[in-house]
Amino acid sequence: MCEFKVKLNAENSVKDVCNEVLYAKIDENIILRDILGTTNTVESAIITEVSVPSAKMTLLYSPILKSILKLLQLQNKCYEEGKFDNKIIEIWDQVKKEGDSFINSLKNKLG
Repeated sequence: MCEFKVKLNAENSVKDVCNEVLYAKIDENIILRDILGTTNTVESAIITEVSVPSAKMTLLYSPILKSILKLLQLQNKCYEEGKFDNKIIEIWDQVKKEGDSFINSLKNKLG
């Protein structure tokens, strides 16, 4: 069995999240469960690397990812149910708003 050490990359820093992870699931958050059954939730992140030989999992954090994941979940629900949900427009508007804020913040920090 392979237990993963999970690290989170966020704005030029790397943080240890948890160790001995056996299970990972992505919905609007990342749900991690370790060998003892303890659950750890990471918001606004995606999995960018899983390496079995080195027993590591790497996550990438960005505030905009929470809304993007929410949008993708609703898109999937629309396909599963075979009908359009107007709420997706509201979520898309939120993604665009957060995207504009994200770009402006990056531009202010890095010029």
